[in-house]
Amino acid sequence: MQWNYPVLRQLMRSLGKLHPAQFCLAVVLALTLPIAIGTAAFVYLMQIVEFPDCRTAAGTAESSSARLHCAEQIALRQTPEALKHAIDLANTIPGDDPYRPTSDRFIDQWSRDLLRLAETVYQEGAIEKAEEIISTIPIRSDVQEQAKAQLVHWKALWRQAESTYAEAQEKILDQRWSEAMAIARRLLYLGHSYWETTKYQELMEALRLAQEAEESKKKAIAQGEARKPTPDIFARWKQQQQQEMADYLRKAYALAQADSPANLREAIAQAQMVLSDAPEYGEAQQAIARWRSQIEVAEDRPYLTRAIALASRGDQASLQAAIDEASLIPPGRALYGEARSRIEQWLVQVNQIQVPAEKLPQTASPGSPEFLSPLDSRPVSPAPAPTPIDPSGPT
Repeated sequence: MQWNYPVLRQLMRSLGKLHPAQFCLAVVLALTLPIAIGTAAFVYLMQIVEFPDCRTAAGTAESSSARLHCAEQIALRQTPEALKHAIDLANTIPGDDPYRPTSDRFIDQWSRDLLRLAETVYQEGAIEKAEEIISTIPIRSDVQEQAKAQLVHWKALWRQAESTYAEAQEKILDQRWSEAMAIARRLLYLGHSYWETTKYQELMEALRLAQEAEESKKKAIAQGEARKPTPDIFARWKQQQQQEMADYLRKAYALAQADSPANLREAIAQAQMVLSDAPEYGEAQQAIARWRSQIEVAEDRPYLTRAIALASRGDQASLQAAIDEASLIPPGRALYGEARSRIEQWLVQVNQIQVPAEKLPQTASPGSPEFLSPLDSRPVSPAPAPTPIDPSGPT
């Protein structure tokens, strides 16, 4: 390597003219910049080669099992984008391929996962996002019609919630407090988390502020008309409101003692009446979360119990029925994690039953994607023993 000495001397003169602080900054940049660039490049490369084997195999006609394995790995992320990618990859397997039935089952399962994700974001208040997710479910999937019907129901319920919310707002503006409260309580029975929590609390806060403003106005008028001190109307109203919050929570606990889904729902409705500025609010929210979990376990345990009983038979039809049954438990529910774990186990069993050993690609060899795929982890029959040779020779 030959050094360009005039350029080097010019660089040294320039560095010598720098202020000490500028010189230190230049040294720090010279040391850290290459490291930062290298780190960024490494992260970028790692993202590119996340699935090198299956991406390479996906372009090969004989790589059906590798493509399914790749699709499985992508679907594990359980995001709308990942599930759509996994479905698209599984759909590249031809209809006459021995792995196509397995591919169809995966597509059906991932379509159900998309529907459950849509349900989750819908419950969070993002109905447009839920509709967008449903639009990615394949048209040929058995889940598509169910998803369309579900979306129609969601939109109808959303319109009902918006109408109820607007009606309660009008009653608040008209200072018809009792009617506003009764209308707002309808949101607690819609079966929608966003309207039951966020929007309901918004109405309760608006009601509280409107009542405080009215009481303050009455207090100012009373003080202006009377020359002697008058009772503190606002303080008395505030004390009454705090008593009401405590009564709501006590009633909620009493209802929850019955431990039935219906009573627990009523207990939740009572606890949600506790406003966010009340001392009991934190305790009420913890109780609500606990009671919701109890409801979910009571409602979903029968699905999981039936699924486990079906899967215990061990045949393909029973395993698929078990998967369908456990799939009824949506994300975010108390038993979803257990259900998902069992579904993955049963899918592996179905795959091992579905693809017969004689239909495996004949070109697979140790080290190839087909050979390494977990979908091919079936027992292999031992090779027949060689015929013994007669030492006496042919007769």
